Amino acid sequence: MRDALAGLHEGRAAERCVSFAELREIVGVDRYDAEAGRYAFFGFLQSTEIGGSIGSPVLAPLTSIEVPATEPSPFLAAQPGPKADIYAGSVTISGNAVQLGGSIWATQTTTGDDRLAVRWYAIDAATDILLQSGEVTDPTLDLYFPSIAVNEFDQVVIGMNGSSETDYVGACAAVGETVGGVTSFGDPCSSRRASPTTSGPSP
Repeated sequence: MRDALAGLHEGRAAERCVSFAELREIVGVDRYDAEAGRYAFFGFLQSTEIGGSIGSPVLAPLTSIEVPATEPSPFLAAQPGPKADIYAGSVTISGNAVQLGGSIWATQTTTGDDRLAVRWYAIDAATDILLQSGEVTDPTLDLYFPSIAVNEFDQVVIGMNGSSETDYVGACAAVGETVGGVTSFGDPCSSRRASPTTSGPSP
């Protein structure tokens, strides 16, 4: 593993985990490949707890959480017309992770079916073991910059941007229900967008 990472410059972006029980950080780990000129995601997240006092915080040792790998980033999302594609971020965790009860929920941008998609994770807060994961995709839209919310009724909502060669960027959301420990999401619904022949922002 060390040989495989030789020559790579590590880059990380930590996201706070929203929790009323404890302070945590969830990190999506990517590393910059200088030869390829892009970031690569090696298929793991890192978790740490923040202890100590406000004046002297202490980070617990990092715990690695194995998750599915994804394509190299940065990601580019399609939009109408001759304009350049939209920068859609990297593989780092997007928005805050959220902890409710014994589970931590997090999202990131990934690729699926030749388009950008959203990957979500549910992680055991006590053991840092991946409980479940999945992807939200759309047959025509690139989906990117996701964020996640969860409530006590086992309902999960992922908000995200969506665009394509015929759709300007707009807001999308997918609603999930958890039954028997398995979460399933419906198709992402989208807000109104400007048509390719209109100028100005979406109504």
